[in-house]
Amino acid sequence: MPRPDWERLLRATDTVIGNEDPEYRLPGGETPDEVALRAQIEMHRYFQGLIEDRCSDPQEDLDALLVQSPIDDVPLTLEELTGYCELLVEAGNETTRDAIAGAMPAFCENPDQREGLKAHPELLPNAVE
Repeated sequence: MPRPDWERLLRATDTVIGNEDPEYRLPGGETPDEVALRAQIEMHRYFQGLIEDRCSDPQEDLDALLVQSPIDDVPLTLEELTGYCELLVEAGNETTRDAIAGAMPAFCENPDQREGLKAHPELLPNAVE
C-alpha cells in the first residue's frame, strides 16, 4: 500500500476491528455492525481503485503481485482481490499490535531474553516469528 495511505488504512482497519468502541461511531447512533460495514465499504472502494491502478500500471509491490497471480490459470476477480487486500491490511494491523503488546511484558518478565537479543541481533528474525 502506498505510504501516504497508511494512516487512512490504519484508521479503517481499527474501525473494523474496534467496531464496538464508541470512538469509531458517527454521530447518530451507529450499531457496531454499521460501523464495521462503513469502514469495509471505504476500504473496498480504496482497494478497487488501487487494484485498477495496478492492472494498468504495475508496481513492485504486493498489490501488483496479487493482480498478476492467477490461481489455476484463472485471474482473481476484483471482489477476490479486494477481499485479499482487506484481509492483509486488517491481519497485518492486528498481528503487529498484538505481537508488540505481547512482546513487551514477555521481555520485562524475562530480561535475559531481551539481553540475549541485544547481544545477538542476528536472532531477531526468529524472535519476531
